[in-house]
Amino acid sequence: MRELLGAAGIAEPAEVAEVAVLAGGAVSSVWRVRLTDRSPLVLKTVAEPPEGMFTAEAGLAALSRRVRTPGVLSAGPRWLVLEALDPCPAGPAPEYWAAAGRPAAALHGLGGQRFS
Repeated sequence: MRELLGAAGIAEPAEVAEVAVLAGGAVSSVWRVRLTDRSPLVLKTVAEPPEGMFTAEAGLAALSRRVRTPGVLSAGPRWLVLEALDPCPAGPAPEYWAAAGRPAAALHGLGGQRFS
């Protein structure tokens, strides 16, 4: 994992201060990483990804006009490095989820030549 950050041009192995596995990925392995300068980021990788997988995922940044998405720091053949967003609160948080749902609802309301 540390070597991938070097290959991505993000950080040398010695600049990685802390690594924590993030749960929930069905295909990718995902880590939250904190660098020695305290910068947080997320690294996503797959042992043998289909060609262009992470380049395609990096294209999801186009959604950021309507929905807050993490910034793409680097996309390569075996990795995607993203800005780390604050995690959602633990336990019931109806205000948080209502605020998170409004942009998703707006996104689903978009139309265009390719959508009807």
